[in-house]
Amino acid sequence: MIMPVESPHDGIITGCHVHDIMFDMICLLSKEENFVTVLGSNEKYTTSHCNARRLAIHRGFQPLASTSTFQARSLNAMCNANLLPSLSCFEVLRVLVLESPSNRHNPDSYEHNGKLVHLRYLKLANIHISELPEEIGELKFLLVLDLSAKGINKLPESIGLLSQLKCLNICRTNIEVPSWIGNLTSLEELCLNGVEKHSNFVTELGKLTELRKLRVSDVLYLDSVGTMNAWAESVAKLNKIEVIDIQFIFSVRTSGHETPWEWKVLPPQLRVLRMAYLEPELVARINPSLLPNMSHLELFVYSPELEVFGSFQELVALELFIGPSALHHDTMGGIGAFPKLRVFKTQSTIGSFVEGDMPVLEYLEFHTVAQSNDDDISFDFDFGSLENLPLLQHVSVLVSTPEADREKAEETVRHATDMLPNHVNLRFTIAEAALHIMLRCVLISITSIDVHGQLASYLMYIFFQRPQKPDNQLAM
Repeated sequence: MIMPVESPHDGIITGCHVHDIMFDMICLLSKEENFVTVLGSNEKYTTSHCNARRLAIHRGFQPLASTSTFQARSLNAMCNANLLPSLSCFEVLRVLVLESPSNRHNPDSYEHNGKLVHLRYLKLANIHISELPEEIGELKFLLVLDLSAKGINKLPESIGLLSQLKCLNICRTNIEVPSWIGNLTSLEELCLNGVEKHSNFVTELGKLTELRKLRVSDVLYLDSVGTMNAWAESVAKLNKIEVIDIQFIFSVRTSGHETPWEWKVLPPQLRVLRMAYLEPELVARINPSLLPNMSHLELFVYSPELEVFGSFQELVALELFIGPSALHHDTMGGIGAFPKLRVFKTQSTIGSFVEGDMPVLEYLEFHTVAQSNDDDISFDFDFGSLENLPLLQHVSVLVSTPEADREKAEETVRHATDMLPNHVNLRFTIAEAALHIMLRCVLISITSIDVHGQLASYLMYIFFQRPQKPDNQLAM
């Protein structure tokens, strides 16, 4: 009756939903039991609403009386702030969600939040305010602070006093990571937008020993050997971490220096690791026997071998960026490898699939090169071997081919996939062969010099950047 909802082609569960009939029944029972009171455009406000325990206000509703005292424990207001009374009217509020559908706002509506002494959960979304009041530091019992409020660039320092705060989400804002982030020692979930070069975040991170989920939705700068070492040391201290999801790491590695991961061990309870940057010793730490719960993995690899990844018994999604020696994966797994893998993405050319390879694979993304032979065209991948993937549903392929052979290449690939018994959906992208070869040669040249990390990583980011994920992508 309850079904999971996944983000497309990532294997990440972002939520759940129920059948429409079940949803209607839930709404009916909720109304009969007075579980939640919903005030919409068709509802009339009465004094009885002051006694509602859970109050949801939709746009178009008439303003609530500012002289009333409300008993609501939960307030979810998706309306203009001028429809709401002062927050001081909600004396026993535990949960507060404010979301405005327009640019209009009433700053006075937020200035009394320090009086909500019982508040546990605060979410401000799409409201246009320039700053949070310092009084927010008085919410001693606050557990969750979720912000996507436009215009806020800085958190008040008083938030560092919230000793019980377990979740801080500022990934959809322009808020810089505060220098006192290490004071929030109870944090279990931290979602950031990006980490600037001048930030002390990589050092402060090591103080957050209760952290279970870390997400950076933009760029984390590791622009010196010192910051790379501090980053590796801090991650090694996170003994409870389960999810590390970094959109892009801008790093510098200089030959002759000790690599930061050489003596560090990744926490064994890691389930999600998305940290693709140029660091060979990090790859060496990816050991199936030491990371038995790994389900989602994204790495920059230097070897074409896939055997080590096939030994992860819980691995659901694997995405590989490539080094100069990993341009072609010859062996795709074999019997017993990748028992739960549903999503496989690589920038390399892959070998042919045989029966038993990746038995539950649903989504495949890879690169191949087309060769013109008189009136025919061939590829360095056997598309017919996809029939050995019985659960395959989607294929995304980047084909490098000369301009003159584009139509022929697309027609050949589509014909080959149309012949498959499982009728896969094909996403076909044509790239100029010369351009793609040039990019690979540039990458190989860069990875052969001493200081290469920044430029190589930047090229990877520009040409192979994965799309942004929604806020709740890793709410697992």
